Amino acid sequence: DSLAIDQEPMKIFGHEMFRHRVGGFEQNMNIATPENYVLGAGDEIIVDLWGNSQSSMRMELSPDGYVIVSEVGPVMLAGLTIKQAERRLRNAMSAVYEGLTTGDVEMMLSLGRIRTIMVDVAGEVSESGTYALPSLSTLFDALRMAGGVSDIGSVRRIGLYRSGKQVAEIDLYKYIVSGDNRQDIPLRDGDLIIIEPHECVVKISGDVRRPMRYELSRGESLSDAIGYAGGFSSDANRQTVGVVRRRGGRRESHTVDSAAFRSFMLEDGDSVI
Repeated sequence: DSLAIDQEPMKIFGHEMFRHRVGGFEQNMNIATPENYVLGAGDEIIVDLWGNSQSSMRMELSPDGYVIVSEVGPVMLAGLTIKQAERRLRNAMSAVYEGLTTGDVEMMLSLGRIRTIMVDVAGEVSESGTYALPSLSTLFDALRMAGGVSDIGSVRRIGLYRSGKQVAEIDLYKYIVSGDNRQDIPLRDGDLIIIEPHECVVKISGDVRRPMRYELSRGESLSDAIGYAGGFSSDANRQTVGVVRRRGGRRESHTVDSAAFRSFMLEDGDSVI
């Protein structure tokens, strides 16, 4: 019976988050324009003026990154954030709208239609490939489009590469367990996301709040694994924990006292009871 229990498949914590593919982003993209959004060719901006002068203008960035402002001429906006673009437009348009300098005219810049970016997703994902995404998309959006990580994919080491260099390594547990939103990074055209195979997965069963399989990073201990499992349940024996380890076809059993929880390092395939 114990062998049957050991062979029973258990989901890896975090793997289900991106398994539900989304077909469109209309609802996701209905958000306020982030101030750090970088404008690019194909984006549409909306400029609203009110006060002594009232006007509303919609302008699309040309392939060269310019917008053509009536009575002002071309203004380069590509590569600027929304905040920087508003400042540049305000300075350029103040020659025509003097109230922008005196404060008699107010101006607000917002994002209209957004451009499409191309992002590559590779490695241990359900469907690797190149995906066309709205430019407000994040790394999590790309993973959903790719159907999530594969059964052997890592959710602790997701690499984001930009212009040939790694700019971030995403740890999904920091988002799920700690609510760290910095893990969901805004994407840019040409980004590459690579999911590595997982290196250490352990099974936790018994009196914990969330019995599952968990992926551990290097240097994480039995204490970390228990924490990912939601901690002990009310009925648990908190003084000792059993660990079953297989090496070379042999089965080893360890009894770990609470004083050693932080120092006992788990290995791939360990079962914690």
